[in-house]
Amino acid sequence: MKKSFCILPAILAAVVFLFTLTSCGLVPGSTPGGNGSGNRTGNPQETPEAGDEVVLEKPADDTIETFTVPDGVTVIPDYAFCDFRNLKEVTLPDSVTEIGEQAFYQCRALEKITFPAGLKKIDAFAFDCCVSLKEVVFPEGLEEIAPSAFEGCDGITEIIVPASVKTLGLKAFSRCHSLTKAVIPASVGIIPEGLFEYCKALTDFSVPDGITEIGYGAFLACESLKNVNIPDSVTFIGEQAFASCDVLESITIPAGFTAVPKGCFQYSGVSEVVLPDGIVEIGDRAFYSCKNLKTLAVGDKLQKIGYQTFLGAGLEEIELPGTLETVDEQALYCQNLKKVTVSRKTLEKNSVGEDFASLKEFLDFPYSVTPEIVITD
Repeated sequence: MKKSFCILPAILAAVVFLFTLTSCGLVPGSTPGGNGSGNRTGNPQETPEAGDEVVLEKPADDTIETFTVPDGVTVIPDYAFCDFRNLKEVTLPDSVTEIGEQAFYQCRALEKITFPAGLKKIDAFAFDCCVSLKEVVFPEGLEEIAPSAFEGCDGITEIIVPASVKTLGLKAFSRCHSLTKAVIPASVGIIPEGLFEYCKALTDFSVPDGITEIGYGAFLACESLKNVNIPDSVTFIGEQAFASCDVLESITIPAGFTAVPKGCFQYSGVSEVVLPDGIVEIGDRAFYSCKNLKTLAVGDKLQKIGYQTFLGAGLEEIELPGTLETVDEQALYCQNLKKVTVSRKTLEKNSVGEDFASLKEFLDFPYSVTPEIVITD
């Protein structure tokens, strides 16, 4: 019994000590968030050891306009400033290495943030819908920009991703409506899905040599995009990659491609397309409603034209090679079609007669159209 009474005061003292730490905001893995004023500056109470992760404690007041993150903090945690609608400016110390998921999501008044030299990762949706943010300068040494990190940042006009970045997430810069210039390094390997979709002001883009893939809808609805240079290192282009690019004038598909992806250029303004010799298939709706496309050289290895490939396009003339085996429904449904050249080999393989009715049924052009049909041996 005496032994128990001797231990009790020590236990009570420990409880009081822990309560004091908690009430001061010194919880493990975090630093306090501010000084209680309208413009807050965090004030860490202890210096972490080298290599420790120090996580910023989320500020309690979501009406603040400016905030200075205390020196020593390494991580801005998930949702730290999420939906802080009045926040205009944030100062980050050089110690910060990571900005968490949705950390500044919907900070619609945020105009300025300077990324520290030691920053390594910007997580998903970190600055999504920061519509007032006009400039971002990424530090050399940044390694990852996660999905949708800057989606919907309407004010940003220029993006230059440093060569240190190895991972670029899908839709990272989607819906940046004022973006006029974008540069990415070959180090990211691919242009991911929807990277620049709906970037309405983007006029030119050069895919760096070394990029191997352009993802689904990567430039979807970039309605001011006129020119895109695609190097031979690209071996895959996803569906709808350049769909609804209204003023896109010309494009060259790299050597080595064997197929034009589904919907790749649908509703675009493309008037000149250069296909490599090895193309064997043009996918469904690939050039659907491309009203400026008057002619297309498909090469001598083409085997299939997909469903509605040229429906609504401005195609006036096309020459089909003897390798062609399949013409899907409404593939050549073009109101302006004036001349079609088709090989007798193709007709024989598909048991198609040489009379106009049989040819029309096989090629499936509109009833109101009577193009000249030339049959070659």
